[in-house]
Amino acid sequence: MDFIVESVDTYFPNPHIECWAVAMTRPDGTKHGYVFPKFTLEQRAAEYGFDPADIETLLDIVLHEQFVHSPGGEIEDPAAAKGMLSPALVSSGMARKGAMVPTDLFNAPTIEHAREAHLARVAHAKRTRGRVHPPSEGPDPLDQIRAEHGITKAGVAAAAREVDLHRRALRGKLTETEARELSRAGRGAPRA
Repeated sequence: MDFIVESVDTYFPNPHIECWAVAMTRPDGTKHGYVFPKFTLEQRAAEYGFDPADIETLLDIVLHEQFVHSPGGEIEDPAAAKGMLSPALVSSGMARKGAMVPTDLFNAPTIEHAREAHLARVAHAKRTRGRVHPPSEGPDPLDQIRAEHGITKAGVAAAAREVDLHRRALRGKLTETEARELSRAGRGAPRA
């Protein structure tokens, strides 16, 4: 199903988080909205090792994540269907620690493996659940995000460090100094 972007606005769900609010229309005229924190593009670059200068790829991924099913959910995981499985780091639900589960950001052996699994899920969502497009005529509302993305090298480096600390914490490999650093981290846990 196609979703055509109508507008992009800034939205403040609370005084501490600035978000993008993307208004879209489906072919049947139904309105659809998608809200995500403005730091999301920078966060995905840090989490999955995407080139922070590749705004088009980052924007495409983030806009289509709204259609991605959670790894290991009730719906067949497209990454797992391709054999992208990794050992569970903790027991959760029906999976016990060490059982092979769909690869995600935290259990992947490398960031490259996590990126490949995430891209498989996004591609599957675009094929089966929805594709976001700019309007066919007139200005592209997404140009506002492209112009004001806010991605910085320092921001990507800080977020990548935080992701590394979370991944190492789940593996029980943090030093006391790193554990203190993680407890002071600013944005909380990255998404899987």
